[in-house]
Amino acid sequence: PTAWHGAAARQEIRETSRLGLPDASVRAVVISAPPFPHAFGDDHTGHALIREPCTEGSGVELAFIDPLDAFVPEFVVLVESCPHLRWVIVCNINLADMAGWISRYLENVT
Repeated sequence: PTAWHGAAARQEIRETSRLGLPDASVRAVVISAPPFPHAFGDDHTGHALIREPCTEGSGVELAFIDPLDAFVPEFVVLVESCPHLRWVIVCNINLADMAGWISRYLENVT
């Protein structure tokens, strides 16, 4: 997207997720974006961009996560917004202060 927040970015993701063969069993949308800003009292505008792919069709079933930080609020929004999420792939789980906590968390809740 040309912008990472707002209705235009959400619409672009929605339209991209509809591309491809109409009867395809697998549809992939790759999103590469900076972490959204978050702070106490934030209006959570970045959350909508993560939620958007979960609203189309069967939503997101697989998430491939390769973040540059711990990815805590983003992962919480992803899990809360995507009821059909079945698989999560996390890169670089061995790096300190990164997203390795996600795999350990999922081991404890599944």
